[in-house]
Amino acid sequence: MEIQKPEIKFSKKWYNIRIRYIIAYFIVIIVVPVFLGWPLIIFFGVLLPILGTIYLGTRGDIWVNSLKNQQFPEKLDITLQDHDAIIIIHSMGSFSAYSYVGLDLLIPHFIQNRFPFKIYHCYNPQEFNDILKNDKAKYLWIIGHGWRGGITFKWMKYPQKRFFRKSNRTLFPYAKIKENQGIFPKKAFIAQFHCNHFDNTYTHNESLIEILLDSLEESHYYITEGVSHVVSIWFAMRDLMPNVKRPGIVDLEIQSDLEKDNGGCSWIHLI
Repeated sequence: MEIQKPEIKFSKKWYNIRIRYIIAYFIVIIVVPVFLGWPLIIFFGVLLPILGTIYLGTRGDIWVNSLKNQQFPEKLDITLQDHDAIIIIHSMGSFSAYSYVGLDLLIPHFIQNRFPFKIYHCYNPQEFNDILKNDKAKYLWIIGHGWRGGITFKWMKYPQKRFFRKSNRTLFPYAKIKENQGIFPKKAFIAQFHCNHFDNTYTHNESLIEILLDSLEESHYYITEGVSHVVSIWFAMRDLMPNVKRPGIVDLEIQSDLEKDNGGCSWIHLI
């Protein structure tokens, strides 16, 4: 009898509202007041949401840019210590807006609770693959552009090709991992904070969660059915943080001393 593969559950929170409804909201909230002459509705219905989105989208920049070695603790050895990998899928120009959304919540929370983490800045698929191959990068937070079945690096166009309709981008389907899955260790947590729409123009739409997660328990992943945006990412991180449970920072110097004292046996000291 064939065992049915568990299905992933998509987030259905209020902030996962589809983007077309948001666009419709702004159209209505602008058109109606213009005809009726209601400037206050335009201010509260349009300007405040826009300013609020910009505020939420840029709050993480300060935390990232002030973080020494882009990790905690500063001397974290990513080859020895289990840690959270916060992966930024970088694009260029206007496509790079709000690359660090939600990290104003995540970074101080991890530091306060002494959970080791590193921010990885990815500019190509190979850098992304190298992170996935590290068995110590057990918990993945992926932020950037993409679709349900992969990530997208978006580049600006050459001046002479500025008006060409074809976009300038590099795609990496998660399905490529299955071709050499033996070199990619399973992960304990995966959050796909890029867009997760199912796109018929791509050959593959299988999520990284379905490929690389060691358990499909609902608390071990985050994914939506559609387009992600600043508000949805920020509030999703806020809701996920209370459920983040990690063993803490291992004092590797004490661990090494204990191993020597115990004839090579490994003991872990949690700070």
